[in-house]
Amino acid sequence: MDVLTRMRTIGCPLRGGFGKQKPFKIEPTDSTREARRLLAERDEKIQISNDLYEFDEEDASDIIYLTSFRLMRNETSVINIHPRVHRYVSHSICQTNYTPRTNLGYLDKLPLELLHDICINYLDLRSLFRFRHTNRRAQIVVHNIRGYRTITAHALGSFCAIYRSQIARWYTLRNLLDLLHQRDCTFCGRFGGYVFLISFTRCCYLCMSQMPQLEAATVGEITMHYPLTEEDLEDVPKVRTVGGQGYSCPSVCSRWPLQLVAEGHIAGPENCGFIDKIRLLLDPTIERPHPLRFMSTTFLPYVDRDSGHVEYGVACIGCSVGFEGIVRSDDGPSELGDKYYHLEGIAYSEEGFIEHFRRCPISQVIWEECCRACELEQTVNLEELALEKGWYKVRRDGTRHK
Repeated sequence: MDVLTRMRTIGCPLRGGFGKQKPFKIEPTDSTREARRLLAERDEKIQISNDLYEFDEEDASDIIYLTSFRLMRNETSVINIHPRVHRYVSHSICQTNYTPRTNLGYLDKLPLELLHDICINYLDLRSLFRFRHTNRRAQIVVHNIRGYRTITAHALGSFCAIYRSQIARWYTLRNLLDLLHQRDCTFCGRFGGYVFLISFTRCCYLCMSQMPQLEAATVGEITMHYPLTEEDLEDVPKVRTVGGQGYSCPSVCSRWPLQLVAEGHIAGPENCGFIDKIRLLLDPTIERPHPLRFMSTTFLPYVDRDSGHVEYGVACIGCSVGFEGIVRSDDGPSELGDKYYHLEGIAYSEEGFIEHFRRCPISQVIWEECCRACELEQTVNLEELALEKGWYKVRRDGTRHK
């Protein structure tokens, strides 16, 4: 059976043309909710220890500081705008110290509350930025919006990624604020530090890499494998790939920027995965997860709506040490090794990390050693501690594993 025949046997999930109807809303389905329940059950089974570690609640912030770290390798694999890019524009975007010389014309007759409501709920982000560039009075009006100040203060890189990817015309400031104040992943319930820009969906790194609802495809792929034309896709949100990022892959390299569409907007959340099956048939060696997912995703921190507290997500040092010890070990597969394999690289909220810390014995030992070293005014060498506790193996000839 040739490739084209096999492609026909898969069957396109889209019946008829897309026409002018609105794109499907990407949200968890019944199958996704079942997967979420099974994931929660698996998390209970892979807990390293069933004994809850007791500590003073006042030490929670110190525990997070000493036994966790920010997982930067995942953040740099998606659209990541370096802070130095904002060096010359952040002052004008985040602050306004000018005295207005003109007014907004008829708009100045409206109450300020109504103006803010229009800017937040009715103007898309691109129109909001254009309105802000009208004059200094417009800059002051936009800057006085609390949500705008929150975004530019804590998520300026994400804000820049939204404009550079040209998705700003599809969503409003309210949509972005809702994402900023949403802590957990839409699909699995863990800490979600990323946003799938095409559908403005908060997700974690694992769901972004695997969920079929977050599959991205080029306009060319959609028109080739679905009964649609480019005109049919005019009313569908699209992302323009941002160059100069670390997610570049030879299989998707292009001289010109690509226009990406979410397959969930075309086929509906229940029928996603068709494009991925076609790609696998055409090239069984294709990289998975597909790089287009990373090209349409950016990092977004969580900001508490009431307190203003900002969280970027933290990973467990203890689980990373345990996983590294399993990798260095010459021993075969083990139940403990399987647990560390699943736990390594997971990002937690601060509340979620404290719950995990109560069951992670390596992190507990690191915390106790840090407390002891602090009393003696010493430092803790993690490599030496891991060798001393037996977390890292030593060869029979006495040399360390590299």
